[in-house]
Amino acid sequence: MDAPKYMTLEKKDKHKLLTFSGVFLSFIVTTFILYILAQNKESTIYAPIIAVAFPLLAGIGANYLGKKSDKKKRDNQDSWNIDGNGLEKIKKSRFSKFSNRQFGDISYFGAILSLIATYLSIYLSEVLNLTESLHVQYPDNSFSAIFISVIKNIFKENWSRKYLVGYWIWATIFIIILMGTTIWGVKQIEKMRKKEQEQRERNKNNNISKFN
Repeated sequence: MDAPKYMTLEKKDKHKLLTFSGVFLSFIVTTFILYILAQNKESTIYAPIIAVAFPLLAGIGANYLGKKSDKKKRDNQDSWNIDGNGLEKIKKSRFSKFSNRQFGDISYFGAILSLIATYLSIYLSEVLNLTESLHVQYPDNSFSAIFISVIKNIFKENWSRKYLVGYWIWATIFIIILMGTTIWGVKQIEKMRKKEQEQRERNKNNNISKFN
């Protein structure tokens, strides 16, 4: 029986540059989308969902591409399998590359970057939105000067503070739900592996008893 597919956290990340590039690109895209949504001057539940989902998917995708690249290198180095007796070589099946492939895995490094990108994209999109509004009202001031001022004083504006805090709270709720399901999923996988191992041991003992 195949283990169910849950998102799992991996301690090692052999492709940190790929992970960083993917999450950073998603951060730019996410910030732009949230900025467009902020231009409507209305709060929307889609904003925190996008802020959580895009960087997370980028981290997962980078981890998957890194694994795929490593597997391709191994396949190029050794395209043959040796059988159990080591007497002859058996060519790998062209379908073997699809076995044991795990989707939805993300490294700790990717998860941390995704969290940073989530909260920062919400913050930066609101900063850009408020900067644009103030620049229209005060065209004599440069955009960069207003931008720096907004970064320092954005929490003094009631409506922008309301959006920021509200979106951060919703994003935190979604993240907690994801973390809860991830932890639960990992435990379920471990239970299934333990049951399969116990079943193999019972089958092994039964086979031995038949010959005694």
